[in-house]
Amino acid sequence: MKTVKTTLLLGLFLLLSAAIQSQTTFKIDSINIDSGTVSPTYCVNKYQTNFYIPISLSGYTQGDSVEVIINYGDGITDIKNFAIYGSGTNFCYVYFSHKYTTVGNYKVFVMAVAPDLKTDTYLSKNSVNVVTCGTISGNVFFDGNNNCVKDVSEPDLRFAWIKVKDKSSPPNVYYGHADIQGNYSVDVPTSKMYDISIHSAYYPNFCPVGGYSNVWAPANSKNFGMSCNSSIFDLTGGVSGILRPGFNRSISVRPYNLSCMPKSGRIRIILSDPRISYSYTPSNHLPPVVSGDTLSWNFSNVSFYSNQHWSNFHVVYVMTDSSATVGDTICIDMIVEPIAGDNNPANNLKTFCLPVRNSIDPNDKTGLPVGLGPDKIIARGQSLDYTIRFQNTGNDTAYKVVIHDSLPKELDIESLVINGATHPFNFYLIDGRVLKFEFLDINLPDSTTNEELSHGSINFTIGQLPNLPFGTVVENTAHIFFDFNEAITTNTEHHRIDLIGGIVHHEQIGSLSVNIYPNPGSDKIWLDIASGKPVTVTMFNVLGKTVSRSNFAHGKHSVDVSTLQNGVYFVEVKSGDQRITQKLIIRK
Repeated sequence: MKTVKTTLLLGLFLLLSAAIQSQTTFKIDSINIDSGTVSPTYCVNKYQTNFYIPISLSGYTQGDSVEVIINYGDGITDIKNFAIYGSGTNFCYVYFSHKYTTVGNYKVFVMAVAPDLKTDTYLSKNSVNVVTCGTISGNVFFDGNNNCVKDVSEPDLRFAWIKVKDKSSPPNVYYGHADIQGNYSVDVPTSKMYDISIHSAYYPNFCPVGGYSNVWAPANSKNFGMSCNSSIFDLTGGVSGILRPGFNRSISVRPYNLSCMPKSGRIRIILSDPRISYSYTPSNHLPPVVSGDTLSWNFSNVSFYSNQHWSNFHVVYVMTDSSATVGDTICIDMIVEPIAGDNNPANNLKTFCLPVRNSIDPNDKTGLPVGLGPDKIIARGQSLDYTIRFQNTGNDTAYKVVIHDSLPKELDIESLVINGATHPFNFYLIDGRVLKFEFLDINLPDSTTNEELSHGSINFTIGQLPNLPFGTVVENTAHIFFDFNEAITTNTEHHRIDLIGGIVHHEQIGSLSVNIYPNPGSDKIWLDIASGKPVTVTMFNVLGKTVSRSNFAHGKHSVDVSTLQNGVYFVEVKSGDQRITQKLIIRK
């Protein structure tokens, strides 16, 4: 009788398991072993090699775990459990690291087991090529007197990019960067000859001119002196954040200088949209001067060298009205002064349109511009401004926060500019394309103890590779580690590259919608207006003086701008209590 009961129970268990499995999906997507070389190359006994393994799932319960077994190909095996996130459509981000101690080529094998015992396996398509390496190193400094020698008074320069190429055809390329002391090191295979060059977006001149050629690894003291025109300044800034209807949410504001002449001034943001208003400033940030809908901060001696300093990174909380629609954007105007004498006054005035979302994850990633439509269409060549936000939602202080961001292949690593962060940080480049931001001794309180101080963020800008095909989709995800916990995976930010056709921006508030184009304009601009009521279109200059005003109905209309001088203007389209303001550049 016991045998019969046991057999029946086993049969019921198998039938139930089969029924559950039929409602779930489970698949290992890939094994990502990032590298800056044409064929992945890793140094024996040097650093940990990182393996990122995305797993697609559906039908599982958030909080369940996946068991993952990895064999590194050298006889070593690891087993870990990783949490499942999301409901309905799930995801699981798997991360391993391993140090190879023997030269060779290794294939990596992964097996994963789901909560309902479904399994999947994956064998890496590329081998991990482990070789003996030598280090090429040096220092990067500001060469103020152009003598190619680092004098006592000349500061180190951080975050410049070092490119090392071998003599292969096509060449293998290895990237490094200057740290906060200006020092760089790049590990490359020995017994080869290399050319070394440097790239910095805002220091166009360097010595030795042309870099170093025919260098055998290892090699040290390959120093670079950088300089630029210290008689000019180019002020600009940035605003980032995510808004939620009926809630206070933080936005970050930062001025920076795209040249090396130190400049003092003021940054202002204008909360002209009636659906958004200033609430308060967290206690660890400098409060703004508030005048109506305008918030302003003074800054001192900002240059490219000091851009990344956290004292120039301002955070405020704003309230979004409950009438705001999820999926809309709310635009904030920014002005950085002085404008007179600026090398590029056009970028002193910007409009940042922030997304309105609901049920916001405090650990997320946003990319600006938002882009047009659900595909977030941007123009070919448009740089992307990414902000990664994090919050300690645990039950104790976080002493270290580490962010990994594996850049997609469509973005140009050499164009990366780190604009700033809320806390002091170190930056590392892993395997050529993985950005690592490390916040040591951050002492981030948990959100229950101190909600407003439990947040942090970092912001950077990066450009596209040239001539990407229309239709290319750029996807980017970050992974956030609090102390020794598993990674928290952010949302995947995406943009599609397409032909925009000169439209400045499409914006809709309630029943009012407008396209303004072309931008820059010269003699005439066009407005495509969708509105159930008459609208008033007012154009004013940066000083707030009205230069034209017209009344229009629904439809397509032109505005004569032939008499306006070159410069930056604002176009306000107003219908009742609904208002849209866009920046317009006049260039003839």
